[in-house]
Amino acid sequence: MLEFRRDGHTFVLISHSMPHVKSLCRRVMMLNRGQLVASGSPAEVTEIYARQQGEREADFTQPDTSSGIRIIRTTIMDADGSQIVSVDPGRPVVFEIEYDAATPIPGAIGWLQFSREDLRVFDSDTRSLGIDLGTLEGRGVLRCELPGFPLMPNTYDVHVGVLDPDSRLLVHMRYPRMLTIARYGSDSETGCGWIAESSQRGLVYSRAAWSVACVTSAQRGRAESVAAGTSRQSLIRPP
Repeated sequence: MLEFRRDGHTFVLISHSMPHVKSLCRRVMMLNRGQLVASGSPAEVTEIYARQQGEREADFTQPDTSSGIRIIRTTIMDADGSQIVSVDPGRPVVFEIEYDAATPIPGAIGWLQFSREDLRVFDSDTRSLGIDLGTLEGRGVLRCELPGFPLMPNTYDVHVGVLDPDSRLLVHMRYPRMLTIARYGSDSETGCGWIAESSQRGLVYSRAAWSVACVTSAQRGRAESVAAGTSRQSLIRPP
């Protein structure tokens, strides 16, 4: 196939072998159930693939074994209700957290967090938002809808949990690399150049307004005259 490429032919390679993808392809697209997850150079897309494979099992932390609640699963969806693994920058996203409360938990607090390794990137909880979940009992689903937010394209850990009214953590699930913010086709959308190494990227983006502050010759002359006059006055001593 290397000879085929050297001869100038175009071909489409479908593979789960990252070494083959890196050595044979100039551009890579990653699909999940027919949906585009990532598109770009072999280095950046194979990195996203490697991080998602084998890392989707949640880490489970339950400080109090008698808390009486467990989280069964967490699902990410788009605004239309379709399950997704990635989202375009600035697009809304929905998290559904399925739980099973063996004993009633009055005044429960729902909690969601994004992180990149040990760095907290985003937090939300129902108490801070003034949302009363009432009493959690039996099986149910907590739904958290997030509007578009300017996170840089990257992969993020997702943390979900439930706290009691005294803010004691009853259950916590961490999903490594669960959320992927996809890369825009053009750097102009994020307002900054693309960095292939994910650990070197920033956290947020903004399309800043840039301009050149010009000073005309007449304005510069007046400013210099005023500055010179001020300097002369400062040398005068009162009699």
